Parts: sequence; C-alpha cells; structure tokens
Amino acid sequence: MAMEQIDDKKLRELQIDILKAVTEFCDANDIGYWLDFGTLIGAVRHNDYIPWDDDIDISMLRKDYDKFMRTFNAENSRYKFNSYELDKSFGFPYGKVLDTTTVLYEPSKERCAVKLSVNIDVFPYDNAPVDKKQVARMQKRRDRLSILETARKHRGKARGGILRRIAVALLSCFAKMFPRDYFLKRIVKNAKKYSGTETGYVSDFAGSFTYFTCERSKYENTVSCRFGDRSYKIPEAYDQTLRSIYGDYMQLPPENERVSHHKYEAYISDNGEIEK
Repeated sequence: MAMEQIDDKKLRELQIDILKAVTEFCDANDIGYWLDFGTLIGAVRHNDYIPWDDDIDISMLRKDYDKFMRTFNAENSRYKFNSYELDKSFGFPYGKVLDTTTVLYEPSKERCAVKLSVNIDVFPYDNAPVDKKQVARMQKRRDRLSILETARKHRGKARGGILRRIAVALLSCFAKMFPRDYFLKRIVKNAKKYSGTETGYVSDFAGSFTYFTCERSKYENTVSCRFGDRSYKIPEAYDQTLRSIYGDYMQLPPENERVSHHKYEAYISDNGEIEK
C-alpha cells in the first residue's frame, strides 16, 4: 500500500480537523472542555499554535472526560478516542483522539517506541485534596511512575554522556521487568484517589510534571479565545493555570529553546486506510 508522508504543515491541518470534530461534539452533547498547556499558551499569546509547536492538548473535568469516553466513538467513524480505561494496552494514562486514516511512529519507523495515529491529547482533571502536602505527594508519585513508564517504552540508545546512557539503560531494564500496564494502572489509580470526595479543587494528575491546583469552578466557567481560524473554550483560570506551570508565559523563550520536543514520522494512505 502506498503511503504519503505527512509534513509539519499537513500534521497541523489533520490535528485541527480532529480538534474541530471533538469540540463540535462536546458543544452538541453538553461536555465541557478547554484548550490546555502549550495549546492554551498558543491561543492566548499567538491566537494559533506556538510557532514551533506540533501538538494539540485539551482538558476536561473527569465527569466530562468519562461522558466523552462513553459516547464519542459511537458518533464517529474516522476519529476514535482511546484511553487506558478502554484498552489496557493503550500506553498512556490520559486519552487521545486518533485519526484512523493515518499512522504515526515515535520517534521513527525504524526506532519505534510508540505506534499510533495522528492525534490530539485529552487530559482529565481530577479532584485534588485541599491539603497542599497531599497534593504534592500525589504529584511526586505520578512523576515517579511516569518516568518508569517512559523507561519501559525506551528503545535504542539514549542521548547524552556515557553515565546518562548507562543510567537510562539500567532504568529501562528495571522497568521492563514489570507487566505492560503496571505503571499506567498506578498512575490512573493515583489520579482518581479523591474521585468519591468533592473537595472543590482539581488538578492534572494524569499528565506529568505539572504542579498546580485550582478551584473547580474556574474550569467549569470558560471564556472564548481564537486559535487558528475559529474560537475555542479556554478556562476562566487560564492565567492562574499557565503562570503556575510556566511562569511568565507571555515572554518568548530564548531562540535556542524554540524547538519541538516531539520526534515522529507520520503517514496517510492513498485509500484512507491505516497501515496494518
């Protein structure tokens, strides 16, 4: 089967099409969402992608995430939502909406650690305890488990000096001793620790290396912000969230840091079918 390689421009077009399908579905079915992380910075600072970015992130409160997970796939044929809850072999503790007419390899077809489709990320926000020390413990546990899950997926040679390469190799060997979903299961369990307790606060416990909590009400209330050729929802607390994660997010980083942190190869087939 002939496969057309997807360049950066085409990748963005495909991601935007996914975003439009997802947000239109959410609006039609009373499911809350907001642009988040780098995509939120892009919307606020550039009204578009961060110029050197190449992914899209949205987030939902857990109740909306669960409703989206139950209903989206029944309404779509091209775009499919996947998550650990739906598929224990899915390698992420948060969800992704995938364009099933494409295939994507990270970092490359030859050194594939992950094989997916062109996608956008969907992060659930879970109840967070009021006690900041308890929040910190949950975040540190999430990060330790995330490092081990990344090590479990590692393929090929690590970058950096010899000591770093040895450390990565040893950690990878250790992590691969555990069952495939061992770390993911624990990340998800940790994220849902307060699912039965209404605390008034929420946080992202399914992603990694984000450190903040915020009042739930500030994510239930959204405002509109342009991203590309249309407007999408962003949280009322967008400034508080972004400053807690990134500091002065309106300040451009040094030029040498204006690069994508993702490595991939992606393809689309001539007849609209994903490569097997």
